[in-house]
Amino acid sequence: MEAFRERVSNLSRIERLILAVIAGVLLLTCCSSLVRMISSNRAEPFVEESVPVVTIPADIVEPVEPAPSAETVTTAKGTFSIPGTATLDGRDPETSEAVTIMSINIWDGVPGHRVVCKLDHGDQVDLLAAQWSEEEGRTYFQVRGGVCEGWISESFLSLE
Repeated sequence: MEAFRERVSNLSRIERLILAVIAGVLLLTCCSSLVRMISSNRAEPFVEESVPVVTIPADIVEPVEPAPSAETVTTAKGTFSIPGTATLDGRDPETSEAVTIMSINIWDGVPGHRVVCKLDHGDQVDLLAAQWSEEEGRTYFQVRGGVCEGWISESFLSLE
């Protein structure tokens, strides 16, 4: 060991830094391999039989909150579950001609003041929340499609 220390002390500062980095990488690789072995239960041969098993009494464990129950919102286009999924529908039923909006605005709030992003007609989105707009007399849904997240009027959602 003394010979090793003497050889290391003769190295330049850069060489010692490189040696420390290499040792760190080796240590990190070894630790991550050990973690993978433990998490996949392959480390059983390394466990000594004298290791005690610790059992935590049930009255000490924090209770886990149940997942929130799904909310349902019914619109002219169907009943949507939140959380859930829906399809963006750019067909405008309020026009006299058959019009399809291909790029649909996603807004910052209810009612929207600023467009935060756009999604395409036919895109599938996650439904995160719903909010009734008394001012407009309709429901707005909070949606997420990829990295785009914001609010959209009920008229642009479909179950199809």
